[in-house]
Amino acid sequence: KEGYPMRVNAGEAELRAKQVFFFDATRVLDGTPAPVYMDNCCHYTLAGNDAVADFIAASILSAPGPWK
Repeated sequence: KEGYPMRVNAGEAELRAKQVFFFDATRVLDGTPAPVYMDNCCHYTLAGNDAVADFIAASILSAPGPWK
């Protein structure tokens, strides 16, 4: 519980200093009502993949860039 916030904050600060966009996806699956893992490791179900893909697309589209 304490490790991720420390890593996220450190990573975000370091990348921001280098002018690199950082998007924290550690909680992106929390609101997904369907199962998001198909195993006890790291493989997403379709619902998990959709949630992550939606987060990535929204993050890119919200960032400044030539797509604006």
